[in-house]
Parts: sequence; C-alpha cells; structure tokens
Amino acid sequence: MPATRDDSRVLSHADAAAIAYEVPYDRYPAPGSRGLPLPRTTVEAMSMVAFARQQGIFAFWAASPNTEAGDVTMVRSNPN
Repeated sequence: MPATRDDSRVLSHADAAAIAYEVPYDRYPAPGSRGLPLPRTTVEAMSMVAFARQQGIFAFWAASPNTEAGDVTMVRSNPN
C-alpha cells in the first residue's frame, strides 16, 4: 500500500498535542483549551467516542490523567 494514500497517514502523539495547543483566539483561550481532550466522567468519555465515530474518525489521541498522587478513578455520572 503506498504511503501517499490519505487513509494511511499517522498522527503522532507529539503532533496531536501541538495541534491541540493551537487555538483560534490566542488572546482569550477558552478554559480547558490548549491540550488534548481529557474526559472527566464516563459520560464525557463515551460522548467523545460517539462524536468521533459520527465524524468518521477511527482513532484519536487523548490526554492521560495525572497519576502522581496515586490511582485515578473515573467519576460516575449517576451515583445509583
């Protein structure tokens, strides 16, 4: 398979982080911008996956939570 095909391109983690850092309004960036997506709840994570699938995206990079203080657990959106 030739490497020039559009569907055979690979976006590295470093490239994805650099692209995510760029924002359209540099003077007033939105809160949470300038980084890869980091879902805070299970619902956010599933929404991210569903939106990517809807847009025809098969894989994407996401941020990893900070684990310096120990394990990180996902927050359940419904405590029942």
